Amino acid sequence: MQGKIPVHKLQEIIQYMNASKVSLRQVAEMFNFSKSKLHRDIQKFERQELLRIRIAQKLAEQRKNLYSTNLYEQLNCLLK
Repeated sequence: MQGKIPVHKLQEIIQYMNASKVSLRQVAEMFNFSKSKLHRDIQKFERQELLRIRIAQKLAEQRKNLYSTNLYEQLNCLLK
């Protein structure tokens, strides 16, 4: 198979590999991908997923900080 491996197919492959503990070579043969391409695409997908998680965590932290700041400012206004 040529070109980029679709994300939904990568997710399926990763789930299959985790569930069945088969080797990357076996999976590449089953799905008719080159081993190096499959490995590279899986690594890229995992990096993107980690980046998405980090961004979501940062956004949640910023929302929490903003909420805390707003509460602090409201309390200061009430105490004046």
